[in-house]
Amino acid sequence: MLKDYNALIVYLKNKVGIDLTGYRREFVLRRIRAHMMSLGLKDLKEYTRIVVSNPKERSRLLDYLAINVSYFFRDPWCWQILTNKCLSELILKRRNIRVWSAGCACGEEPYTVSIIFHELLKGRIKSYNIRIYATDIDRNAIEKAKQGIYSSSSLIYVPQSIKSKYFRYVGKDKYKIVNSVKALVTFKVHNLLINLPLKGMNVILCRYVLIYINTKGRKKVLHNLVQALFDNGILMLGPSEYISHNEYGLEPVDIRARIYRKRITPSDSLPHKSGWKANTLL
Repeated sequence: MLKDYNALIVYLKNKVGIDLTGYRREFVLRRIRAHMMSLGLKDLKEYTRIVVSNPKERSRLLDYLAINVSYFFRDPWCWQILTNKCLSELILKRRNIRVWSAGCACGEEPYTVSIIFHELLKGRIKSYNIRIYATDIDRNAIEKAKQGIYSSSSLIYVPQSIKSKYFRYVGKDKYKIVNSVKALVTFKVHNLLINLPLKGMNVILCRYVLIYINTKGRKKVLHNLVQALFDNGILMLGPSEYISHNEYGLEPVDIRARIYRKRITPSDSLPHKSGWKANTLL
């Protein structure tokens, strides 16, 4: 099984351009097996032959491997802590604010951030320059995020007062995010394990991403995320993603919510420049 698995991974990397070597093998293999079962297949070598000969099956496999399940205000208590301890303070100190939602899936997370800024600033938001950069490896997820249309299941944690203000019902159990919220967010396809990180960020959210990446890849991603932050910048992970924060030059803001602040070091004394246009994005 391991030999057949490695053959499939090498094929996807060399012939399709999708590098899964940085992801946890158990996770990828479990997803592949589940997909094979749905097709009535048990032999991985046979399935690899199908993937090689059938472009549609390659596309289906890559879609199945992508994890794009998310919700607006997922873990509401974490968002409350981020708002009270970090974002409220940030808007008092800065008029130019840059946020990166890394691994944004279908856009629920970056739009949640935009809604929070609208709630905090209300009519004053036009006097701020707020940019939320949202990236994900899955091109289909990014295209869906740009549309900003979601089923009611994605809104289960959204209070009615927020829902009525920032969403419009468009029929068939679908809701569309309002244009003012969309206007703050820019979406791009980006692979955290391969592409250069963005730079000069005040806040980075990378939630429920590290759990799918192996130890070596996780260290690389975390190092890049911290380097992308300004001094005192905020990094927020998923509540199940524990890290040794001292190893990365971070100090805890709230351990339970996995919110950290980048410590000031002499090498960070000069301001970062924006890397959004300079860095390579797919």
